[in-house]
Amino acid sequence: MRKLLTSILVTLILFVTLGSVSLAWVNLPRTNIIDDISFGAKTKTGLEISLDGIEYKNEIDEASINEIIRNINFKDMTSSDGITFESGYSKNSQIVKNRDYISFDIYFRTNETRRNVYLADNIKREEVLYDELKRFEEHTYIISKGINWRTNNDFWYGPELEDIRESGSVNRYYASDAIRISSIEKSPNAGYELEDPIIKIFDLSENETRGFGKEFGAIDYFKKVTGNNNIEIPDAPKVIYGLTKFDEYQIPDGDKSLITTLRYVDNSGYAKGKVTFNIWVEGWDADSFDAILGDKISIQLAFKSN
Repeated sequence: MRKLLTSILVTLILFVTLGSVSLAWVNLPRTNIIDDISFGAKTKTGLEISLDGIEYKNEIDEASINEIIRNINFKDMTSSDGITFESGYSKNSQIVKNRDYISFDIYFRTNETRRNVYLADNIKREEVLYDELKRFEEHTYIISKGINWRTNNDFWYGPELEDIRESGSVNRYYASDAIRISSIEKSPNAGYELEDPIIKIFDLSENETRGFGKEFGAIDYFKKVTGNNNIEIPDAPKVIYGLTKFDEYQIPDGDKSLITTLRYVDNSGYAKGKVTFNIWVEGWDADSFDAILGDKISIQLAFKSN
């Protein structure tokens, strides 16, 4: 018998304006920028979420999330493992969690047999209009509206050698193309140690060509602005482009985006898991231009378990 899927949805609507961040649940009124955020779960077969591992439900109240992200002010940074962070090539000051990037824990639990939890159903920016994202309420995406920016220097946009952006030209750039999200599997019980935790970095733009440490794009622009042609590019981290695919019967074709396996770690009768999520602007991405801090970004995380 084929296994059914449990789907769970976490939604973040992320507004980045001049370096400041506001977030909101997708179903709240959208008449102005809303300085809050909430997570929601859609499930029929027993998968629940929590911020503290104590109170589980299908959605998490906005006030709890606002406590986590109220001081967010994105900076460009980099991470080789999705866990530790340092400044990108612009050499910002010391990186601080939930000031310069978003970090939060989600606890999962179920009393059903479906225990493998996947980040699933990614939609790329090119596949949907920004204003129509609400139609995809059960998908994962990191998509921005885009911002028009006039460059004051000639630079090699790439990847083709002839793709040069001339000084004074206006083009559209997308903050979502430079966003990364990492998932770090952890034990939901301090007395239970995981032998081989799952740790992954995802680029949901799925554009590996314009990924980490390319000589074109933002790095070439930075060289032209500063006159520094001796920038040392670090080794690229392992990044996953795209997510696990599911067939017509909702069976996964592998574990590409498996983020945790729920386990019995106490006598509650539930199998449990915990995942830390980090979301940041990757400073070594080819699209990490200063201009993107004025963009508006929608981030939605959808989970499936089997």
